[in-house]
Amino acid sequence: MTYPSSITTAARAAKKNDIAGIIKFGKAPAKRDPRNLKLSAILRAIPLPSEYDFDVKHNGVPTPMFGNDEYGDCVMAGRAHQTLRFERAEQGVLISITDKDVLREYLKETGGEDSGLVVLDSLKLWRKRGWSAAKQRFKIKAFAQITQTNRQEVKRAVFIDVGLDSASPCRIPRSPSFTLGNHGM
Repeated sequence: MTYPSSITTAARAAKKNDIAGIIKFGKAPAKRDPRNLKLSAILRAIPLPSEYDFDVKHNGVPTPMFGNDEYGDCVMAGRAHQTLRFERAEQGVLISITDKDVLREYLKETGGEDSGLVVLDSLKLWRKRGWSAAKQRFKIKAFAQITQTNRQEVKRAVFIDVGLDSASPCRIPRSPSFTLGNHGM
């Protein structure tokens, strides 16, 4: 991997430890804001099918790493994945977001260090100034918070494909014994 010049020598050494199997998560601890729009306040009770397989429904939308196997950029990689889905749904096209697009925005938001991001802060920036990828500028108009302990609310959010942040770690270490399965809800 060739590191951008903005990554310091110390950060590069830390990355080598990451690659060697010491896991560094990219999502900083969650920040809560009581002013956040609550998804439950605006989401009608959409009937859910008895079974729903997200992976089959979204066949054809790629899910590349966007550098998240070597950087703690999971928040930005998630933004890139959601942008792919939004553009596919709204425009009917699959845009070409590159690792370079994602890493450029990630390092811009972190001030040049591979230090991870606070999801709420990153969402606010996406809404206010947008981000550049695939030679275009993308903004969101709003974001809403879900109650992660409310299983039905989480399932509805997945079903309507609004994009979710989870409290789980972002980076999955490379391991020959780890496989991604079919995770339908």
